[in-house]
Amino acid sequence: MKQINNIEPTAILENIFRIEELSSMLKMLEEHDSLIDKYLGVHNPVKYPPKTGGYFGMFGKPWYFDYNYTSYSQYLSMGAKTKDILHSTVPYPKLLQAISDSTGKAVLLSDKLNPPGFHIFANYTDTTISDSVNNWHEDRFEDNILGAWLVAIELPEEPCGVEYSKGMFTYTTNTLYGWYGDMRHSISKMTLKPNERRITLQAFTLEKEDKLYLFW
Repeated sequence: MKQINNIEPTAILENIFRIEELSSMLKMLEEHDSLIDKYLGVHNPVKYPPKTGGYFGMFGKPWYFDYNYTSYSQYLSMGAKTKDILHSTVPYPKLLQAISDSTGKAVLLSDKLNPPGFHIFANYTDTTISDSVNNWHEDRFEDNILGAWLVAIELPEEPCGVEYSKGMFTYTTNTLYGWYGDMRHSISKMTLKPNERRITLQAFTLEKEDKLYLFW
């Protein structure tokens, strides 16, 4: 199995989930739409009314959006709203095993941080939305370089993925991708036609004492 690096994104494992598991995750997001935090955009943390236009949303609570700006207890408290739903729907064991096979290390789901969750870009307008995100960054947690992992659950017709030093790396659905967090990157430009969505399962690993801990 391929290993990640800090030069370019790597496709680790195709067809990581069964079709039924993908459908179950999409159904869960539809059923719990009210728990998706919706914003005007990645750089504009203003809450957006549900299904009235284009939005950037998150199901689950990542450290980089909340822990960075709030306390640790608040981060956990906000993550608790979706934690049980995520655990009952997302096939985390498959994610843990694939990352372990790729890195050669034991991978555990962190019990001190929130579990991996979803990024959602959606267009519920009658017109096509095109957006250049330009959110260039590295993935570091308290000065630690992280392993970054992603599975596209649903993608629009127009190719999209992640931008890095060589250009755009295009995603396909149901493939596990990874890279080390010191690879500068940004969400790529995306074009969403009416009722199209870009949904990705997002995760990080933090190494401690030769073990990797999976979280978001």
